[in-house]
Amino acid sequence: MGYCCSRQLKVNASTVYFSGDAKYPRKTIITIKKRNSREKIIRKETLELVNTEPVLTVSEEFPLVPKLWASACVIPGKDPRGNFNKVCRDFCFVSSEKGKLMGGLFDGHGKEGEKVVTFCVTESDYFFTNELENYSDDYTKFLEDLVQYLELQLEDSSGIDISNSGTSCIIFLIARGEIYVANLGCNRMVLASNTPTIEYHKRRLSLNAKFQFLSEVSNARGKCLNNSLSAFQVSHDHRPNSPSETLRIVSKGGKVKRLVDEYGNFYGPYRVSPNFSNLKGLTVSRSLGDTLMKEIGITSVPTVSNHKIDPTDCFIIVASDGVWRVMGNKDAVDFVESHRSICIKGVDRPTVADVITPENSCISQLLCEEARLRWLAKVENEDTIIDDISCVVIEFFRGEAKEKSNTTLIRAISTDEKENGEEADCRCQNIRMRKVFNENFER
Repeated sequence: MGYCCSRQLKVNASTVYFSGDAKYPRKTIITIKKRNSREKIIRKETLELVNTEPVLTVSEEFPLVPKLWASACVIPGKDPRGNFNKVCRDFCFVSSEKGKLMGGLFDGHGKEGEKVVTFCVTESDYFFTNELENYSDDYTKFLEDLVQYLELQLEDSSGIDISNSGTSCIIFLIARGEIYVANLGCNRMVLASNTPTIEYHKRRLSLNAKFQFLSEVSNARGKCLNNSLSAFQVSHDHRPNSPSETLRIVSKGGKVKRLVDEYGNFYGPYRVSPNFSNLKGLTVSRSLGDTLMKEIGITSVPTVSNHKIDPTDCFIIVASDGVWRVMGNKDAVDFVESHRSICIKGVDRPTVADVITPENSCISQLLCEEARLRWLAKVENEDTIIDDISCVVIEFFRGEAKEKSNTTLIRAISTDEKENGEEADCRCQNIRMRKVFNENFER
């Protein structure tokens, strides 16, 4: 059953996320549940939530072999109560050079996290453009060296205080019919394929047994989705509570723990912090930067994986944990497969509308909106803030591109926007997804 979205109607978030419709109203009513130490709901708080606007949405064709469509989106997180202005520390890029395509996604943290991410995007593109030809066909070595280059540049040349700031990252290269991916942290690449026999790591959404609401939301949202494709995780997650990661951290004098609220309830992801300290800690076990945390086992050594592209492979999804904390691999693949043919292509700016739908947005923005909708369920049930959400979708084959809607609901958020209100052209050559938003734009 669907629901009605209009400017006048304030829609309850639960009505939206328990429906099967790909409609995402900008304004919703949320009811946050507060629980005591026995998990009993002791009070409820109702708020009107206005979603943040994307700071990046781009979709473009790459005339490579095979021909690719790439799209990317970044949506800032938000404190639903508005107690603090959450700075967006996610960003991503895609770039092509001499028949090869590279993309990356960075999820920053700490006071200087935004600066770290901006620096890494710029330096990654530089390294790709100037150094790739020196690696012949050893693309695994190229990605390993790129990650270490970023680490050294952050330490020696960035001018950024990275003692307690850094970023997780995932960087991929498509060359000679193969995908190579290097990962630090919990960003992830998932492949959608018509081949059910490939045996990669299959990850389901991990849920706290006390809170099965995300599973219920997933079931409700998935009833109308196309589930014909298989989902295979190509990259490797680095989580503090993974046995090998925990062992390294503990051996270096660190500890792995979760935070505890005023009622004694554990909440949020596992974190790394120094032993005998009260610091909140870091939610990843591998990252760029974070020089003080390197002393207790945080490392910048990536895990590199590769996959030979098969004719039955359809697309890849590269996303931050803003997606993967609320969606399983198969959830995301089914969602993209069900909507990518009806989403618009060839966009160079975010869709800003009262209601986001497949008819007015590209597939990357739609996937981010779906993840944000599921975050509303976490907000209502776990009293948390909405994380930054970002993704890149690379399609290996597609139907005919749908023309961009001629609508006044699409506008540019750009530092180049002209004073007379005329929208500037913010298309980036080779879809190099540099920042297209004003640094003073309120996120």
